[in-house]
Amino acid sequence: MAANEQLVSGQLRARVGAVAKANAKLWDKAKVFTTVNKGQEKVVTEILTELNLYATTETEGLKQSFLQISRGFGDLLEEEKKLKSTLRTELAPMATYSAICSNMQEILKRRDSDLKTRISKERNYQEAIPKGFKKAQEAKEEWDRSVAALVGSDREMGEKMIAFERKKLVDYKNSLRSVSHAYMTFFGRGLEIMTEVYRRASAIDIDANLQETLQKLQSASPAASAAASTAAATTPVGVTTSLTTVQPITPAMAAGSPGATASSPGTTAPLPSGNATATLTAAGVATQ
Repeated sequence: MAANEQLVSGQLRARVGAVAKANAKLWDKAKVFTTVNKGQEKVVTEILTELNLYATTETEGLKQSFLQISRGFGDLLEEEKKLKSTLRTELAPMATYSAICSNMQEILKRRDSDLKTRISKERNYQEAIPKGFKKAQEAKEEWDRSVAALVGSDREMGEKMIAFERKKLVDYKNSLRSVSHAYMTFFGRGLEIMTEVYRRASAIDIDANLQETLQKLQSASPAASAAASTAAATTPVGVTTSLTTVQPITPAMAAGSPGATASSPGTTAPLPSGNATATLTAAGVATQ
């Protein structure tokens, strides 16, 4: 009987020890998922900063697209931080199993000690019987007390083991459900964010942005600025130009001699003398 009880106690100790060892390894691996990678976060942040700076060199439409895309990746990084925080909270019960298993081992040790005491007291009683009633009675009382202590230890061990196994199952079930839900939320939000990023990237009009860039470069060209300044300085008062290249005005046209005309495709108009205002157009010179 005692051998069987010791065997059961040994099996329970082995069970608790195995749970403690497996949980410790699992928690060590799980902590990787709950820890924010500071190095990776720094690199991503630096990339987003550079992308924002690059956006300022582009046309207005392209700039806004790049800024929106950068903001999307930044939002995704924040969602990842939230995921890590949720995982730390949901997996926290795993970190307590080291202490729980240690407590269970102490309970089993006390039970083993009570079992050894009961065995010893029973042996003393058997040895005291030949020595007389009084000795046997005293030994019997000690034996009874050891049995009562062992019964209490067995009851505590049974209750604690049942509670331990139940808590383990509940914690692992809840943790797995919560972690799964956290990842579903993260990936759902990530899909939403990346869908908008994809939409923004797809909406970039290459031809429109190229044309806007070329216009911006032409307006900033020194030759274009010099030509504009020269045209402004040489244009007579009252004469406005809509093109940089027009047909020249001949001396006869400037003098307003009879019959002098400004030729243009499909247009013939005499130039009056005096202070009339001449407007140069794409079709040539017309009189106002």
